[in-house]
Amino acid sequence: MAAASAARLPRRLRRLAPKCYRGAPRRCVASHCDEINAIHKAERVFPYEFDIRHRKKIDELVADVFARWQSIDVLINNSGLALPETVEEITDKGWDTVMETNLRGVVQLVRAVLPHMRANESATS
Repeated sequence: MAAASAARLPRRLRRLAPKCYRGAPRRCVASHCDEINAIHKAERVFPYEFDIRHRKKIDELVADVFARWQSIDVLINNSGLALPETVEEITDKGWDTVMETNLRGVVQLVRAVLPHMRANESATS
């Protein structure tokens, strides 16, 4: 998330946990986080690399965010992938990876975060 975008968010929503994308230069992501935190003179964002297909990793992420800030106000769930194969070429294993990432993992993350958001009255039906 760019510093300008973070600065536009209401103060309560500026504490986000951007995910490091596989293949994205970790230093670049960390650098953006450092820049946003320097602007606010406090930790508002931090990089967190994990595999959304693994429930244990999702639970660890949610626990870490909650431990840092005792609340979760917003979830930007921007996980997804596409394989380069065509419909004729994609294997069952490749398709399973896409579905586990793009659907199952996303829903699992929402399920893990939702109780914290409801407790804060941040969630809506």
